[in-house]
Amino acid sequence: MYIKLSGVPENLEEFEDFLEEFDLLYGKKRRFNLIIDSSDIGNVSMYYIARQAFHMHRNEEKTREYVGKVALVITTDFMTTLLNTLFSLRKPACKVEIFKSIEEASEWVNGKSGKNGKNRNMEYESSD
Repeated sequence: MYIKLSGVPENLEEFEDFLEEFDLLYGKKRRFNLIIDSSDIGNVSMYYIARQAFHMHRNEEKTREYVGKVALVITTDFMTTLLNTLFSLRKPACKVEIFKSIEEASEWVNGKSGKNGKNRNMEYESSD
């Protein structure tokens, strides 16, 4: 599964639609890996980060059950700061690694990287 984030949400409803897409994935009751590409994202409000943390908390059991691993493509210091803030509010419930390119992220998610995630800047373990 690949998600490309770009710009900023126009309003709260648009952001809630984004979160609802995760609920729909969980509703399929199938395990999946995820690549989230934030290379074109804008300056997202901290409100949305807090809302994302709440959504992660509410869906922690489903995440453990259905999400294998998540590769995040992060290319800016701003996004690194937002991610650190998000994960300080709520640790991820699955394996998450950070990459600078979609190619490296895809290789890791698909198990084709013999580098064991050495391309990452940081790693977040689930909060078991």
